[in-house]
Amino acid sequence: MKQWALIFFCITISFAQIPDAIATDVCKKCTPDYRMNHHFSKASQCRGCLYKIYDQLNRDFPGKGNREIYCGCPIYWSQTERIHFRETDAECSYQTPEHILKKGKKDSKIDIEHVVPKSRFRQNNFYSNDFRIMFPAIRRINVARNTKEFCPSKKGKTTECLDDTEMVDNENGFPKLDGRGLYKYGSCETTISIGAIYPRNEVKGEIGRAYLYMDSIGALKDKPLDAGEKKMFKSWHESDPPDAIECTREKIISDIQGGDNTYISNHPACAEVFRVKK
Repeated sequence: MKQWALIFFCITISFAQIPDAIATDVCKKCTPDYRMNHHFSKASQCRGCLYKIYDQLNRDFPGKGNREIYCGCPIYWSQTERIHFRETDAECSYQTPEHILKKGKKDSKIDIEHVVPKSRFRQNNFYSNDFRIMFPAIRRINVARNTKEFCPSKKGKTTECLDDTEMVDNENGFPKLDGRGLYKYGSCETTISIGAIYPRNEVKGEIGRAYLYMDSIGALKDKPLDAGEKKMFKSWHESDPPDAIECTREKIISDIQGGDNTYISNHPACAEVFRVKK
């Protein structure tokens, strides 16, 4: 009985308390080996590793490194609490729609978002454990996004950007915005429609570089980027270059799983961060 109690105690220790050397070893078990085409554990089983990365980012960039992707809300976690965000934070632009609040469905949970949806990998599911495409995101937005593809604006068109202005999914309880059929979350600039997601400008570069990276390593060969998507993501990459936080995030991930997203590591903005590595 004492032995089982000890095992349970070790499992429930906060990931942030695990020594870096052990944490790195655990993280490596959650990353894909593209050379061997191995299948790995579900992304949810690697949740602790992703949050370990963001814990390190928040130590390197206090108050700025711990942000979820879609609304820029600070994220929190502890030994006793699931990863979450707080609508009351002054820097959090997300607000639960009023009619959802009336139903008592307020949700402060954070999920792991694959900005490149797993539906694009089909048989190559091991790509979904690549930390370069995984970001913390507000659960309600993550669920509403599902596998919808990104579009630059309501007027933007690619193969995946549908003409969906006349419809809205009322079953999920999201109101129309000015009759345009967008899901709106307070003053958060990321919006979602029936057929697409329109991200806030501040993260278009991160999203574009994630897609371009996966395309460059052949991960999307079953559903490759079309010409419109490539043009859009390259435009996002160029107009929203990586900042110090994104450069550091890529360096941490590179140290864990190897390789590089060259759209980040070779960018002049990241030269200082990767100089030590090279």
